[in-house]
This record gives sequence, C-alpha cells and structure tokens, in this order.
Amino acid sequence: MIRQLRETKEKGRKQEKKDEKVDEFIHLDFSRLKTAYSEALEDFMLHRNTHLHPLLFQDLINRHPRVGWCLAEDLVTYIGKGINNFRKIQACTMLSQLLNRKFHCQNKDIETISKPLQEAFYSTFAQLSSSEANMKAKHLRQILKLASQFIKILKADCRLLSLLDSKRFGESLDIAFGSQTVERASDLKNLISRLKADITGTASVGNEDRKSKKKRRRKLSATSNEISKDQLQNGGNTDASEKIAPKKKKKKSKEKS
Repeated sequence: MIRQLRETKEKGRKQEKKDEKVDEFIHLDFSRLKTAYSEALEDFMLHRNTHLHPLLFQDLINRHPRVGWCLAEDLVTYIGKGINNFRKIQACTMLSQLLNRKFHCQNKDIETISKPLQEAFYSTFAQLSSSEANMKAKHLRQILKLASQFIKILKADCRLLSLLDSKRFGESLDIAFGSQTVERASDLKNLISRLKADITGTASVGNEDRKSKKKRRRKLSATSNEISKDQLQNGGNTDASEKIAPKKKKKKSKEKS
C-alpha cells in the first residue's frame, strides 16, 4: 500500500539533480498510517495474547524508515513499559534498526526522542539498584548496546552532542555497574566501562591496565620467540658437531688397530 501511494515519476523524464529532493510520500496520509501502526504496536507491547509478530514492525522500519520513525516515540516508552522482558528487548531492537536507517531529516527525529530516550535509560539503570530488580542480563545488554549506538550518533554531530547530559548519564551507569545483574556478567562490566569512556571521552583505568598488560605480553612473547629461534639454530649446530665427533674417533681407532 505504501509503495503504491508513492509519487511515480513520469516516463522519459530526465533524472533530477542530486540537490533536489523529491517527496516520495506526497500522497501518503501520515496521520492515519501512524495511528494504525501505533495501535498495532500498543497491542503487541502491552498484551500477552496478541496475534501480532515483531516482523510486522521490523519490515516497516527496514523498507520505509521514514514511516518507521513515526513509531520512535512510542518505542521509547515501551523500553520500560513493555509487558515483559521480551517486548522490552524488541523495543530496543526496533529503535536500533531506526538509528541504523538514515535519511535526510533524521536529525530532527533524533532531537525529538533524545530527552525521553535518556530518561528511559536513567530509569532503567535506577531500577537495578533496588533489591526487587528482576532484570535479566540479556535485557540489560540490549539496552547498553542501544545506549552506545545512540551516544555515537550524538558525538558525530556537535549540535546533537549538546543534548547529551553526560554527568547524569555517568552517574546512572555507576548505579548499574554496582548492581547484582552486572556483577554476575563480566561482559556487562566491559560494556558499561566502554560506554562511560565514550561519554567522558577518556579511557577507564581498567582498560589502560589491560592494554599495558597486553603490550607486556606481546613483548615477552616476541622476545621468547627470538630466544627460541636462536636456541634452535645453535642447538642444531651442536647436535651436528656431536654426531660428527664420535665418527672421527671411530675412524682413528680403526687406523690404530
């Protein structure tokens, strides 16, 4: 339906310049389409017995990202309000797909969801501090990956970077780092340390120590390889001389006899 509502080009029309951007959705009623998909997304995210599949929304995002961005604000709310962990993870996955799909007016949509998305991250990390937190590592891993992807997009544009509250983001990551969910998974600790380093712009102490240890190991392995090569070469010569020496002695003994 969306493909047929697009404006078709006339036959024999010359190709327009790259600077001129044609509106391919001029005949598309965005308000009605947004309402229909928003209601379907609500049914999928808030009802356990829904008959809808996430591929319905993922296919829309992949084929028509401009239309898919109409669901961005709803997806941000379902990061924390989904009926279960699976629906929350699907909301993160769909938002990640939207961030990967670029078009000329994407920055405006990112500005729109920037503040509510950061609030969703803060509230999610704050929930980990409570003793009743039942968030699984898989759910937190997906949120951290989405946060990392979002921050990279903000850092790529100076105007978007001003929307990032780095201080509050760092404090919320510290709360998540001390949670029981993160303590049981070492990969989550690495994700949080990398994410915090991206926000502050400096490498963490743990990462510096690991890098220095890796360099030392490389140097030691290189020196050990050189020593082993030298030993093999010298060892081969000594073995040959040792084998030749007893043969000469045997010949001399024969001559004496």
